[in-house]
Amino acid sequence: KVNLEVPSIRKLSAWAGSPLDAPGDGLGPLSIAGNLALKGSQVSFSNAKIGLDGMTAEGDFAVDTGGKVPTLKGRLDWDQLDLNLYAASSPNTDEGTPEGAESNEVNVASDDWSDDEIDFSGLKAANADFDLSVREILIDQMKIGKSVVKVGLRDGRLTVNLTELALYGGKGTANIVINSRAKVPLIRNSLSVTGVQLEPLLTDAADFTKMNGTGTIKFELSTHGRTERQLVAGLNGSGNIAVENGDVGTHAEGDL
Repeated sequence: KVNLEVPSIRKLSAWAGSPLDAPGDGLGPLSIAGNLALKGSQVSFSNAKIGLDGMTAEGDFAVDTGGKVPTLKGRLDWDQLDLNLYAASSPNTDEGTPEGAESNEVNVASDDWSDDEIDFSGLKAANADFDLSVREILIDQMKIGKSVVKVGLRDGRLTVNLTELALYGGKGTANIVINSRAKVPLIRNSLSVTGVQLEPLLTDAADFTKMNGTGTIKFELSTHGRTERQLVAGLNGSGNIAVENGDVGTHAEGDL
């Protein structure tokens, strides 16, 4: 049986001589408990209970190193993920860019895309099957409901399936595939979200309160290439955004 209690990950790292230069206020208390077992090439950690920064999770993990590459299997169910704990504080943009400071503007000119070859070899370092579920995710003011993700990695082909997403009254699914088996890596992704209530979503996401209705977002994208420039040049796909039963309002004139 394993039982680990760490009052502060940051303080432990600093004490060990490797202070964490990570944004946010998270990486504080950590607790890990469970049953560790070893048998031949197999290592398992079952009935795991994890606590991090006040959030809790339960799961099971197993690693088999007996094959050509390690095989990882696992499941992890979180009660909540508050990503704000690990985000940098937003800078005050009301006063503009201070004299002498660099602007955060991003130049997307074609000359900025890299011709350096992207290394996809890490996708062939292991095979994996992993299930992740989260009851609630907090990002800034946004609140995402229950989400379920299934991750599969086999011989250099990564699939990420978001099989369940609860978002402001709506439901969604998504799929991402990165296939590095071919000579030229292929990337494909799709997203479908229906029945989203726009007013609470836009209020939490952008503090915008003048639009309501029901939104639908769907798109499919694909590309191929070994460099940033090739991936951008190879982009192809389609998508649409639709709003039903909506209206836009102003404080002075009411609804439009």
